[in-house]
Amino acid sequence: HHPTLPPPLPLGSVAGDTSSLLSEGAGGETMISAALRLRCGRVPSMMLVRFRSQTPSACGPRLRRRCRPGLQFRLLSSGASATGGLNQTAEELSGVGDAESAHRKSTQLEKTQDLVSDVDAALANVLINSHAKEGQVDEAGKLFEQSLKMGIELDTNSIASLICACVQHGDVDRASRWLHEMKQADIQPPVEAYNAIIIARAERGKQTRDQKQVKEAGRILDEMWQESIEPNVNSFSHLIDAWTQLGDVEQASRWFNKMKRVHPQPPVKTYSALIKARTELGKETRDLKQIEEAGRLLTSMLRSGIQPHGFSFTTLIDGYSQFQNIPMADYWFRAMIRSGRRPTVETASTLINAHAKRGKETRNLNRYSLKQAEWIFREMVRRRNAPSVVLFTSLINAYVQLGDFARARLLFLKMKRANVQPTVETYNVLINAHSKQGKKTKNRKEIEGAERILEHMLKSDVADAISFTSVIDACAQLGDINSASQWFDSMKQAKVQPTVETYDVLINARAKRAKQTRDPKHIREAERILEAMESAGIRPNAICFTSLIDACAQLGAVYRASHWFDAMKRANLQPTVATYSAIINARAKRGKLTGEQRQVEEAEQMLEEMLNEGVKPNLICFTSLVDVCAQLGHVDRVSYWLDKMKRANLSPDVHIYSILINAHAKRGKATKDRNQVTKAERVFDEMLNAGIEPNVISFTSLIDACGQLGELDRACLWFDEMKSMGHEPNLRTYSSMLNACLKANNDRGFELAIELYEEMQRIGIESNRVIFGYVLNTCANASTNSSAVLQTAENAVSEMKRLSKKVRPGRNHLRACMLLHKQHPTDVRPKEWIQWMIENGAKSDAKNGQNELNL
Repeated sequence: HHPTLPPPLPLGSVAGDTSSLLSEGAGGETMISAALRLRCGRVPSMMLVRFRSQTPSACGPRLRRRCRPGLQFRLLSSGASATGGLNQTAEELSGVGDAESAHRKSTQLEKTQDLVSDVDAALANVLINSHAKEGQVDEAGKLFEQSLKMGIELDTNSIASLICACVQHGDVDRASRWLHEMKQADIQPPVEAYNAIIIARAERGKQTRDQKQVKEAGRILDEMWQESIEPNVNSFSHLIDAWTQLGDVEQASRWFNKMKRVHPQPPVKTYSALIKARTELGKETRDLKQIEEAGRLLTSMLRSGIQPHGFSFTTLIDGYSQFQNIPMADYWFRAMIRSGRRPTVETASTLINAHAKRGKETRNLNRYSLKQAEWIFREMVRRRNAPSVVLFTSLINAYVQLGDFARARLLFLKMKRANVQPTVETYNVLINAHSKQGKKTKNRKEIEGAERILEHMLKSDVADAISFTSVIDACAQLGDINSASQWFDSMKQAKVQPTVETYDVLINARAKRAKQTRDPKHIREAERILEAMESAGIRPNAICFTSLIDACAQLGAVYRASHWFDAMKRANLQPTVATYSAIINARAKRGKLTGEQRQVEEAEQMLEEMLNEGVKPNLICFTSLVDVCAQLGHVDRVSYWLDKMKRANLSPDVHIYSILINAHAKRGKATKDRNQVTKAERVFDEMLNAGIEPNVISFTSLIDACGQLGELDRACLWFDEMKSMGHEPNLRTYSSMLNACLKANNDRGFELAIELYEEMQRIGIESNRVIFGYVLNTCANASTNSSAVLQTAENAVSEMKRLSKKVRPGRNHLRACMLLHKQHPTDVRPKEWIQWMIENGAKSDAKNGQNELNL
């Protein structure tokens, strides 16, 4: 019923040739006529020649414009109607006995079936191809499914067009379903259809970060491999790129190796994707092997004659620079130049900065790193024919990092003569140079140089928060808090928003000054800065709180420290090890000084909380608790925290062992238990077995333990052992030995005390009140009446008079002199000592009051 064609004729009613009908219209009309004429069972050969001469591009659009979708399906089914009619006629003729006519109709039926099949396939392919190319996927899909049902053989172009159109419209699942249906119908999908689906799934997986899509693409590619269908380069490249984007470098490498079996020379973009992925993975996981693997890939490219992108070199140079493997970074920089690639300014800047960092950390490579940085700078200037501000800034920064401030300033002057305008980063590097030099030499003039640069930046309106923060930090490091505060005010006047680092510097400066001067006003000022920071909408970080908490703890303001610790937790900030350490140490000290059990319990709760929250304590935390528990005599708690410390994979250090030895000494003194000395010696032996070198404190604690119980011989053994191990006794060591001599209360103790006192004077150790008390009391307890007793006492009193501004005589000294006067009544020297001591504030106790009155 098409308007431009004659009406269809009933089957068998057409006589003669139908060639004249084929001359009407063109393209689509011819195919419609051909399909309709199939009903009469007489298809001239000329029609097939004319039909096959029509290309899809010529007949497709016209046919689609003139044919409704319903008619298209009817056209495809018209061939079946024609052959059905011929078959029925042949059966009727055979039934009436006309065998000759029945044979003729059967022959005609066979020819017609072949022609109908040929015409239907071509027509279906043209329609599917046309709809697919114009984006009408649904109509093309209906034709495709109808063709499969009718058993029409479709060509590869139509299938490829249909799959590609479906993929372009984002319906990859439908494309995969059609691919599966084709294979079930024993139709071999073309390689283009496979590749389209693989690329689409890889791209979708890359965009949505969905590994399932990429795995499905890999499955299809494996399927092609098994069916001996050779995938093209794009399929492999997209799949490899997707895996690299998802961070699975091993999968990407596996497909890369498969790709090389089919395509021995992978494209540049595939190599670049793998090199980038390996380098990024290496930097993220701190795995140098990944960077080395990326280097092998780039070497493989060069050996294969593939010219790499400059980006591949840059990525690799950056990776080696991150690991401070500067020789390899230099090697690839030179290889980049040899390959004809022009290094970018950013690449050269990265390498210069890496050399600066390496020279700073390894002083013996300082000069080499500086020469390499200068060579890179010259090479880049030569190749670019014009210096870059980024290169100048990098090299100036290298000079600053390596401590060559004079050359940094000289290069800055060269930069200005070359008409290269400095940027804010350049100025900041120079400010940093002056600040570092000022902090290193404690020279205020260097800080003034940084201040002049900042003033120039303010006039040019280029100063930023980093500029101000550097100057404020330099002033604070020199203790010039007033200048730091003034620059902070200037920063706000210049409408430059202070950063959290700026507030960090100010709070830390105030906290540091508070610890130095023991002045609480600096803590109040630090608290005011922290509150102003919160009012300005800047969220404090852990450093701000930790500095303030540590200052409060150092000054003994435990409750203020606890207040800011709670504020830190309310701000959802995780306290650091330093934060916990400061407040635990503060509470432990408070408990040690005042004997408050509550402070010790709260310190223990803090350490338990620290362990529960997964923050690994340091030795200071455990040492503080062990010390206070030992001081208060809580031996069981000492053992508990030592066990906890070992579970935290922390080994006791010499300080903790010394605390334990000292605890046994105090316990022995309090309980008069000589076994405590033995226990202290066991702790000492355990320290030696653990491979820990004892220090002066360890020996002194052990000597004191022996001395407290009058074990003079054992004290002398440990004193000699201390000297044999190369440790020089200090004032506290001599004090412990003199106490042991006094406790011995015999002539040997007196003789040894004289030797020790003379040894102290000989090596220049200045005595204190305790030493003088031990010497005078040892002389007073001596049973001999030799002149050595009074001579030693006279030396001690003469030394006390010389140090009278530092050492004031006390009751202990006065009592010893009174005993000496009693023992030597004819000697006038003890009377003079007693008179001098009373005149200088010494008071006698009730026991010696009568002696003082008699005197």
